[in-house]
Amino acid sequence: MSTQPLSPTGNVKNLVILAAWGDHRDRTLPPADDLRRVLNGPADLPGRVAPGGGVRDYLLAQSGGRLTVDSDVYGWFQCETLERDNVVDLLIYEALNQLEERGVDLRPLDQDGDGYINVTCLHSGYDASYRGYDVYGKYYRDRIWAHVGRWLEWQSKRSGVRVKDFAIISALHGVGGGYPVRQGVVAHEWGHLLLNLEDQYLVGSTHPNPCLMRGTSGYYPAALCGVCRQELGWTKIPGPAPVPPPPAPVPVPALPDYNADPNVRRAVILLREMYLSSTFPPIDAIAAALAPFSTVRI
Repeated sequence: MSTQPLSPTGNVKNLVILAAWGDHRDRTLPPADDLRRVLNGPADLPGRVAPGGGVRDYLLAQSGGRLTVDSDVYGWFQCETLERDNVVDLLIYEALNQLEERGVDLRPLDQDGDGYINVTCLHSGYDASYRGYDVYGKYYRDRIWAHVGRWLEWQSKRSGVRVKDFAIISALHGVGGGYPVRQGVVAHEWGHLLLNLEDQYLVGSTHPNPCLMRGTSGYYPAALCGVCRQELGWTKIPGPAPVPPPPAPVPVPALPDYNADPNVRRAVILLREMYLSSTFPPIDAIAAALAPFSTVRI
């Protein structure tokens, strides 16, 4: 995948690595399968990790079916770099090196053939956006903010594939408990990394509509605002498939022209005379009177 933002359409393969800091060896971390569900879905039961589906489902819905992002998730990788040193580059390099030692071929992720791919690193520290202290006593100013960078210089020795653009995001929600990150944070950072969208809260606090790029952290990310949709060309969301036309009506035979049938005409005259008479005969008498007219049935 190019270091330029991806086209906001099509099927995209995305690399995600789970990296544990060197000073987090005793921490309770979410299972890799739970994080895969956060990213790829599908939706699970309320109270679990993806009640509204994964980030994949969110982007698919926001794009009107135009964009599908499937994430290949690897890890956990135990690294030596310490969180207190706050050097995310080294953490990602370590995790990528361990990934390559496992023999993973990264070339299928380079879908445009330019030799570059993006990487998302979910790390083992709690996010700095949650103020105060986390359960391990680390103050928020000493933790890592989720962010995107475009300065890595890692290259695979096996395939030559390079990594320059990255997102670094906590794999955890809140400040304790070991619960997996929620979809909103990842979707927001991928808006930067994959779609090259800017933060919409930079236009001021009077922005009239909620938007994913104003910041969100829940199970159900906010929809993209009109500014973002216009940049992506997603202003016209495709509607449902057209309803097929109804089947052609079955032709109904035309009623006979009773005026053109002399037998019917005579029968009608006879019935009129019977009706106008003071003694209307019973049905058997009428049937006997009409018997000569073979086209009339009672």
